[in-house]
Amino acid sequence: IVEARLLWLELVYEHLKFQITQMKSNMLQ
Repeated sequence: IVEARLLWLELVYEHLKFQITQMKSNMLQ
C-alpha cells in the first residue's frame, strides 16, 4: 500500500514539474 502511494506521489510530482515548465515557457514567449 505504501509503495503504491509513493508511486502516485511520483506521478503527481512529475505532472507538477511538467506544468511548471509549461508555465515558464508560456511566460517567456
